[in-house]
Amino acid sequence: MIGVYKKMETYISRFSLLIQIMRWICGDSDKKEIDQISVLNAIELVNYFCNTARQVQAIILSTSALEQLSSIQKAIYQNLSKTFTTAEGLLVSKTYGMPERTFKDFLKLNLNVLFSKDKHGLYRKIN
Repeated sequence: MIGVYKKMETYISRFSLLIQIMRWICGDSDKKEIDQISVLNAIELVNYFCNTARQVQAIILSTSALEQLSSIQKAIYQNLSKTFTTAEGLLVSKTYGMPERTFKDFLKLNLNVLFSKDKHGLYRKIN
C-alpha cells in the first residue's frame, strides 16, 4: 500500500490540473490558477482510489489466506455463516474437533484477513 500512497501523492497535482481544466471548459472557473475547489476534488478522487486499493488488497490477502488453511480450518470456515457469533463459531468448530482456544486463536490470527469484527462477539466473513 505504501507504493499506492506514494503514487497517489504525485497524482493529486495532476488530478487538480485536470479537474481545473475540465471546470474551465464547462465555464465554472478560469485557467489562471488551480483553485481550492479543484484541489479538494482531487483529494477526494485520490481517497477513492486509495480505498479501492485497500479493498482489492483485502480480497487478495483473504484469497491467499484461504489457500493456506488446513483442511479442518477450511471446513470450519466454509460452514460458518456470513455473520456469526463466537458461540456459533465454537459450535461449528466442535463438530470438527477443534478446541475452543484453538478456534479463538484462529479467529484472532485471521482478523482483518478472513474475518472482520462487527462488535464484541460478532464476526463477519470478509470474502
